[in-house]
Amino acid sequence: MTNGSGVYELDKFSTNSGNGNLRRGVFVASGNHKGCLEIVLKNDLDIVIDSWHLDGYGFYVVGLGDGNWIPESRNNYNIFYSVYAYLDNPGMWNLRSQCLKNWYLGQQLYLRVYDADPNPAQEKPPPDNLLLCVAFGHLAPPPPPSSTSVTSCSC
Repeated sequence: MTNGSGVYELDKFSTNSGNGNLRRGVFVASGNHKGCLEIVLKNDLDIVIDSWHLDGYGFYVVGLGDGNWIPESRNNYNIFYSVYAYLDNPGMWNLRSQCLKNWYLGQQLYLRVYDADPNPAQEKPPPDNLLLCVAFGHLAPPPPPSSTSVTSCSC
C-alpha cells in the first residue's frame, strides 16, 4: 500500500496516553510482520458499551480492570481492556469501533504491518470493491502474482 505523497503519517499519534493533544491528520500505526501489538481500550462512559474490530486479525484479552491503565496493570485486574494481536498478516488493516457514529468522531485507526520479504504472495492485493479516496481514485489495478510466486503453505 503506497503512502501517496503525504496522505498519512506513520506513528505520529499519542501513545501511552488517553489525553494526548488534539491534532488533525491521518495517522497510521506500524508494526512488524510476526511481531505483537498491545492495545489498551478504555471506556469512561458508564452507559455505553462499545465493541471494537481489527480487520485481518483475532486478538486476545490479556488484562482488564477499572481505573487508569499503567504498564504494571498487566499483572492485575485493575474499566480498561488490554489485548494482544499477533501480526501474522502483512498489509494495511483497520481497527475501529463497531458503532458507526464513532467512526466520524475518529474512533478508528489504521495499522500497517510491514514485511521486508519482497515476495508479492505475502501481501494480498486490495479487493476489487475497495473504496478509494480521491487521491487514489484512478489507480491501475495491481499486477497479478508472477508464475514464480509461492502458492502453497508449508505450515
